[in-house]
Amino acid sequence: MATNQWKTPLGVALAAAGSAIGLGNFLRFPGVAYNNGGGAFIVPYLICFFLIAIPLSLVEWALGKKAGQLNQHSPAGVLSVFIKNRFFLAVAGAFSTIIPIGIYFFYALIQSWCLSYMLVFLGLSPYEIPKTSQESIMLFEQISKSSHNGFSMSFPLLSLTVVAIANAWIILKGLQHGIERFCKFAVPLMIALALILLTRVLTIGSVEGRTVSDALGFMWNPKGASENWGDYLLNSSVWLAAFGQVFFSLGTGCGVIVVYASYVPKNKDVALTGLTAASANGFVEVCLAGLITIPAIFLFLGPDLEATSSFSLGFMSLPLVFEKMWGLNRFFGFLWFLLLFLAAITSSISIIQSFVAFLQDYFSLPFKKAALFAIVIMTAGNVLCYTLSLNNGLLASLDFWLGTITITLSSLTLCLLGAMINTTTLHQMISENAAIKIPRLLISGIKFISLPIFLILMLVWFKSGISEQLTKTFDSFEQIVGFFVSIGLFVFTSIIIFKKSK
Repeated sequence: MATNQWKTPLGVALAAAGSAIGLGNFLRFPGVAYNNGGGAFIVPYLICFFLIAIPLSLVEWALGKKAGQLNQHSPAGVLSVFIKNRFFLAVAGAFSTIIPIGIYFFYALIQSWCLSYMLVFLGLSPYEIPKTSQESIMLFEQISKSSHNGFSMSFPLLSLTVVAIANAWIILKGLQHGIERFCKFAVPLMIALALILLTRVLTIGSVEGRTVSDALGFMWNPKGASENWGDYLLNSSVWLAAFGQVFFSLGTGCGVIVVYASYVPKNKDVALTGLTAASANGFVEVCLAGLITIPAIFLFLGPDLEATSSFSLGFMSLPLVFEKMWGLNRFFGFLWFLLLFLAAITSSISIIQSFVAFLQDYFSLPFKKAALFAIVIMTAGNVLCYTLSLNNGLLASLDFWLGTITITLSSLTLCLLGAMINTTTLHQMISENAAIKIPRLLISGIKFISLPIFLILMLVWFKSGISEQLTKTFDSFEQIVGFFVSIGLFVFTSIIIFKKSK
């Protein structure tokens, strides 16, 4: 079998699951859910997951596989098979191309934080495990450099260097011997680690009068978060956060699924693979990551804790939780950050591979050269985020513009494309050599359910929520830089796609 294709169906399923199962599951989801009403947030989250994200995921797998047969493997390359208008292709292709590039700029940085914390709990760093909230904040500031800007030779830089080398090593090994082989080992290990941690959390008992049942109610009962829980359901920002979270964690619209799908051989299935990856992601995010993080923090720190960012619960709050756990606190803390580190790598390599495919499609570069160029450019973005680290403003800005806004617009583009393709044709593409039967009704649902719901919610969001969200992104120099980096990536990429499109 060609080395630019997946070797086994299990390999592609685990690689796709590994791509979806990342820091978005274990860090971003708990933080977003905690700040948006707990159980109330789960309602729009599940609506988006089942009615929009799952159908769109199947569309992406079908589009990617079809384009791969025509030797198109990048997000823009895949779209070029179905969109013939150069202007629309440039816009849609740029959306799906810049998301993985820009996200990796800060994603590798968060990866390095996971490694640093893991070493803290192993006693192999210059820092100590925090015992108070103030110590936890100070530790996070030291590891993330969030108290100041500037480039400095330090322990955090060492961790970032190790992360960059690890990602580069796996990517340069190629699709089969790098990504597929690593994910076959890492994904089962992540599930095992998550189950161990979940068992520990669910057997904690009660803390200061709060029980595990209370914690589960906070997460699953819409009324468990607030007496005004209905306000969350009527808040467009909550719906936007839910949609952005689903798309971020599942990889829908990120330009990653279509890339992985493009390497699936013609005689292999994508329907079962796509549903398996999406289901694994949803299970891990809600039933493992959510049940580990949210109940643990609820028990030890209370329901009124406010996450200062999407990722702060995992780095500032959970270390305190592990310290408060009686017995083996270092061990469970180490397992948590080892889990995060593995999850980050399985996602980051898929992000890099997306950019590698773009360089191969649009600049006709051989794999090794494209991989090296991608690594250099993305590492430069890491250095920028490492240098402009004050209050993680640049990270937050890139996360908003690319991890919420652009992903939502890219997913809307996919939804429109899926609705425009003939239902019979799309059903045949998804069902080609499928191991399971995909109901034709599911494909029709994209046109008559997913797209209308998506469009209505987008209009509501633009009308009542976007002005408030946009204002927050210009509060600091770092956030302004994030905005212009995102715009710059979009303009530069769209010009390339437009000029090189026939």
